[in-house]
Amino acid sequence: LNMGGYYKLREAFYDIDHTPGPLPAFALGSLSTTFATLATYPLLVVRTALQAQGTQGRPVQYSGMVDCFQQMVQKQGWG
Repeated sequence: LNMGGYYKLREAFYDIDHTPGPLPAFALGSLSTTFATLATYPLLVVRTALQAQGTQGRPVQYSGMVDCFQQMVQKQGWG
């Protein structure tokens, strides 16, 4: 996601033959990293919750990824 996003942003702002300078490249890289993090972080939280259930006295609460995500949103909200 990160590199793909970077190249898509670069195509949107620059010609294919033009290479952006260091500051624009840094800005495009930061923006693409932000988008990639926003897209993948919720999945990492769900994965961690699924891995932690059933260990050290924690009960099994979720039947899968979708169930885990739905329960988390229902109990904790989006924020």
